[in-house]
Amino acid sequence: MKIRPFKISIPAGEILDLKRRLEQTRWLEHIPGAGWSQGTGSFQPDIADPPGLSREDGDVESRFTREELLTTISLYWFTGSMPSTMRIYWEGRRRPLRFSAGERVDVPVAVAHVRHELPMPPRAYVERGYNVARWTEFGSGGHFAAIEETDALEQDIRAFARSLVTVQL
Repeated sequence: MKIRPFKISIPAGEILDLKRRLEQTRWLEHIPGAGWSQGTGSFQPDIADPPGLSREDGDVESRFTREELLTTISLYWFTGSMPSTMRIYWEGRRRPLRFSAGERVDVPVAVAHVRHELPMPPRAYVERGYNVARWTEFGSGGHFAAIEETDALEQDIRAFARSLVTVQL
């Protein structure tokens, strides 16, 4: 994928609105190892050590080009969609998913766990509530697996989908 340079003109009012929205973002607690301050007044993403990238993988620019980083950040921040992407984490802390005794999801589920993602419960624990049809442990990758390990993740998703197809002659 070749990324071509581009320029964006953003009115000062929109930048001020972005800053205001970021200052109003509040989190109940710090996420250990997240590499950034959460809450108001000091939201400073640590570009040198973002969540999901490990020091043993090297710095962020060894995984992504500067253009990929700036494009991704721009898409989230300039469209105002960053808060909605963070909402799932807030909701998960506010009301964690809990199953009642005997309750489970019977639809086949695939888990693709990348090495440097947030902690994952053991498979046996996950299987208590889900019909785990495929479980893959990737030796590398992090929170952005779809762009870090594109080919491997694609192959894993395709293999899972093929396992669900039944051919009747």
